[in-house]
Amino acid sequence: MKIPNLKSLLIFTGLLSFFLSYGQDRLVSMNRIDSFSRQEVLEFLTGQGIPEEFMNIDYGVELYQVLYLCEYKDSLTEVSGLLARPLNATCKAPLLLYHHGTQAANFNNPSTNPYGGEALICMLLAGEGYVVGAPDYIGLGTSNIRIHPYQHAFSQAHSSINLARAIREINSNEIELNLGHEIMLTGYSQGGFSTMASLKYMQESYAEEFTVSCAAPMSGAYDMDGVQSVYLTRDAPYPTPGYVGYIILSYMEMYPDRFADYSFQDIFVEPYDSLMPTLFYGNRSIGYINSQCPDTPNLVLQIEELEDYKVNPNHPLRMSLRENSLLEWAPDVPVSLHYCEGDDQVTYLNSVVADSAWRANGAPSVRSLDFGMLNHDGCVLPAVLATRKFFNDYRTNGINASLAIDQTQGQVEVAIETPENYRFQWNNGLNGRTIELNNISSNEISVEVEEKSSGCRTTLSLDLIPDDLSERTINATVMPNPASTHTRIRWNRPFTGKLLITDLLGKVVLEKSLENQDHLYLEVDHWPRGNYIVRSTLSGSQDITRFSLR
Repeated sequence: MKIPNLKSLLIFTGLLSFFLSYGQDRLVSMNRIDSFSRQEVLEFLTGQGIPEEFMNIDYGVELYQVLYLCEYKDSLTEVSGLLARPLNATCKAPLLLYHHGTQAANFNNPSTNPYGGEALICMLLAGEGYVVGAPDYIGLGTSNIRIHPYQHAFSQAHSSINLARAIREINSNEIELNLGHEIMLTGYSQGGFSTMASLKYMQESYAEEFTVSCAAPMSGAYDMDGVQSVYLTRDAPYPTPGYVGYIILSYMEMYPDRFADYSFQDIFVEPYDSLMPTLFYGNRSIGYINSQCPDTPNLVLQIEELEDYKVNPNHPLRMSLRENSLLEWAPDVPVSLHYCEGDDQVTYLNSVVADSAWRANGAPSVRSLDFGMLNHDGCVLPAVLATRKFFNDYRTNGINASLAIDQTQGQVEVAIETPENYRFQWNNGLNGRTIELNNISSNEISVEVEEKSSGCRTTLSLDLIPDDLSERTINATVMPNPASTHTRIRWNRPFTGKLLITDLLGKVVLEKSLENQDHLYLEVDHWPRGNYIVRSTLSGSQDITRFSLR
């Protein structure tokens, strides 16, 4: 018998161990942090500067630190996250995964700083009836990995995915969380990137395990190799210059073969060749790290390396950024992009480009909300408030129902199990599980569904075009976006209606009536640089999208 060599045996044993562990549960332990009554939640959050009029606190909140296992390189590692649950909630609660923004120290994360920072957003949402999970991420929180894999899509997605698994284990074996069937994803800044990375992996790799209801990424860098990378190369100050070193060190850690020929001295000039590793491996806050860097980020880089990065598509940093961009796919659930044009850290063009790319790739429901000239910090509040409203529109309180059109019977029906346990109130005043099509006179039909035993309610709605229920509303896509000399508007079907293009101040730059056109070519090289809103109006239904010129 041929005896395998020791190296092959060790590799096989390691792989076998990994795949066996992959099938095991993810939860390691959970530790209760604190508990608040409804009134205490309200008082605590107002004391932290959140205006009471922006809150709708219905429940007390209990906080836990959750320790769980997560994929890292070729093995599993223990990481941490925050669980915030509403107390004594009557209705089934959605699982809301919140992804935090950039941190470099392990003491500024949701589970290690549960009384401040973005943990306050988790407490707010839990007080409004969501079960909230917030990963600290690999390399942060209680993790012993020496550097967080910053803007690394796989690592950040799996930090979130495995926390969701751990929370499901808690719900089954530890504490009744009263979880419903919905999963909602959101996060700000780096968390916006993490939100869409999580959605991508849940959709493409774990579709049988997770069904996401909707996602609201906020001010994220989705175009890492495109519009966001400008901050790396331009000779101008940047408010958070430490991000450049963070990304480079993270990618050197995650792609050792790709960077095998590069030392710190090859990439960074003195003293940053030794200072950057000291800072990022030393559990320093991102604020302190920024203070140790020059205001212009590229001044820490070797000039030869920077010039090679600019022109070489196979430079290891460019390849890594390209691999972690999130444009080459299409989310199949409703997505609401929230951002500010005045963002000074994550350019708003990330959201503009992502909106256009995902639509062009076939995403069925993407919208964007721009909150104007607020900077990165100022954009947080309006973005979070819009996210809460967006999620509330998709929240079902555990009632699993949908509307279906039955053309043969000439009616719209609520599809639901055990319909005798529910009441149905339509927006035209009628009651009952079904409504006749000839009783529908508006573009939208909606019904409130109430569970008789609990009083829990949800509202279902369906957009209709009068006299032709088989036709859906018009959708327009603008490509290329951003544009420079020309662009093209494409509609999802031949469009007959009014096209109106304005700038952000409402000034009309183009108004045109179209008949049976599926696209329109525009010469825009003479238009002022900036952002434009495109409105396509058909029989009272309107699609709104936007594009930019640069």
